[in-house]
Amino acid sequence: ASVALKLKPLARLKPEQVEGIVSLVCGAVEGLKPEDVHVIDMAGNVLTDDIAAGAESRVLKNQQELERAYERELERRITTMLAKILGPEKAVAMVNADFDFGQRETLTTIAYGDPAVVSEHTVTEQNGSGAAAGVPGTGSNLVPTYPSGGAGGQGYTKQELTRNYQVGQREEKVIEVPGRLRRLTTSVVVDGTLDEAAVQRIQNVVASAIGYDPGRGDQIQVASIAFDKSYQKQLEAEMAAAEAKAKKEARQQQIITLVKQGIIGLAILVFVLLLLRWLRSLTLEAPRIEEVIPLQAAVSPPPKTDERFVKVKETAQKNPEEVADVIRIWLSEE
Repeated sequence: ASVALKLKPLARLKPEQVEGIVSLVCGAVEGLKPEDVHVIDMAGNVLTDDIAAGAESRVLKNQQELERAYERELERRITTMLAKILGPEKAVAMVNADFDFGQRETLTTIAYGDPAVVSEHTVTEQNGSGAAAGVPGTGSNLVPTYPSGGAGGQGYTKQELTRNYQVGQREEKVIEVPGRLRRLTTSVVVDGTLDEAAVQRIQNVVASAIGYDPGRGDQIQVASIAFDKSYQKQLEAEMAAAEAKAKKEARQQQIITLVKQGIIGLAILVFVLLLLRWLRSLTLEAPRIEEVIPLQAAVSPPPKTDERFVKVKETAQKNPEEVADVIRIWLSEE
């Protein structure tokens, strides 16, 4: 089956998208295999070729990831074990694992048990001769004959024996799956100076940790070299300085936050005190009478404090600038 796609200019499908198209076509046609589906674009480019290339690259990437994961696990084992023996950060280990990702199938025939006779064939051949004789009645007309090889009667017997044996047989079929470990190469560097005996002991424990197999061709190399820690000390100093700077900035930010909160709280407190003072002055101030009110007229009672507070609040809401000017004047008088 063939599928032609019309793509936008400069557009290109990913291998996963092409695989999806192939899978969709195979699902629509019963019995159609993915390798029988070809996807092309309007320029004639075969897009299904990218699937094979992408599949091979993914397989290779998976194999490399498997090797690296196995190597990291062995390196972790070695460094963890040596850290308990020599101390932390006293040893560095590198492992190189060689895997065989090919698949093999081996068929072996194995004989067992004692051989048994299943058939036997004997051939006997016998040859003999006697005195010369002729046909009766014609003896005077024939020349006498004699056995070759000498006088008198001679003969021989030949016997051939053919015997067939059969033994029990067993066939073994061994399939080697991909991912067989072919060889391990391990290098370990220890900080400091060690003698040959100490190096040999470390080599022995490393061999036990990684599953060393000399028949497989594995190799282990252990060396003792003094590590250069100047760069590490520089990094530690830079990290300590950065940490101290971060702590200092955090303390400064905390102080600034506290000062801001204190200023806001003080401003609120001053505003409340001034507002209470203003309300108290309004409460204590007596009303002035400009003209004589007849006795018969009803005198309205002075407004209550709550009503005055409501009026002050309404005034502050309607004319906030004037209220602010009044408070500013009070602060200047103080």
